[in-house]
Amino acid sequence: MKYNYFYMALFAIATLTIASLTTACGSDNDDDTPQVPEKIVKYAEQAISLELLNDVYYNDKILRRTELTEGGECLLTLVDKLPEAKTRLAINDILSYVHGTYTVKDNTYTIYIDGKKMCDITVSNKNGTTTNAKIEFENGSAFEVTARLAQRLTDSATKELCATWKVKKTRLRLEGDVTGAADFNGCNLHEILEYAKKRGGNISQEFDVNKIVTDIKFTSWGTFEINYKDGKPDVGTWTWQNRTNGAITYHWNDPYNMGNDFENGTATFDQRAGSYCLTLGADVKYENKNYNASISLYLE
Repeated sequence: MKYNYFYMALFAIATLTIASLTTACGSDNDDDTPQVPEKIVKYAEQAISLELLNDVYYNDKILRRTELTEGGECLLTLVDKLPEAKTRLAINDILSYVHGTYTVKDNTYTIYIDGKKMCDITVSNKNGTTTNAKIEFENGSAFEVTARLAQRLTDSATKELCATWKVKKTRLRLEGDVTGAADFNGCNLHEILEYAKKRGGNISQEFDVNKIVTDIKFTSWGTFEINYKDGKPDVGTWTWQNRTNGAITYHWNDPYNMGNDFENGTATFDQRAGSYCLTLGADVKYENKNYNASISLYLE
């Protein structure tokens, strides 16, 4: 009889445990919407973008713009030296880009490239349309210039979009004369194009094996950037076409050498399956086939 009581007690405890676990799991399952990871923003208030209106020389180039993002990263826009220096970016300028990080104390920003200090930039103010900036490089050269302050978008949709994103996976859909769908780890454009070819599709360009997306950046000043393993980024500007629907339009700074036939200047940013998702698309016409290609990048 004692054994019976002992086993009955164990059964009762096990039943209560299972019931409590079932209740807990049930409460979790009441919300079918996956939770999107929260973004980390280091410098929400200190981030600035400066267009330098006077010549600043760096590594035999002219430093034209520096963007210091909310996430603690910087993007430097450089222009090849020209016979007559220009005070604004022109369509025929030969641009190059340098990435780095920064720290900030009061009005002084310290920029690091590959972990090494490049310069200090001290601004007289962070608001308004222009500021005076003193740029002191580690090699001893210094410049005092006027800079235009880019105006930031501060709405909630922009705050949600603007970050540096990695690509977890890519989903390709082909519709029209060519059909197919496939998922890929990360985003390797060479791999994606090879799949499209097997389905009977093609585009007017080829990608080498290192055309792999390393990260995607949006800034609240309207910069859109896709970086690749081959070190040749696509850099341009973006604007909202429809904030409510997450519709975006964008243009590359060098359309002859940037972008590809899988995208046409429009995109959609939304949430899917617990991830932020950026979808690029284009209507492809190649030889005798017409089809639509959409590439959905699942971001983290």
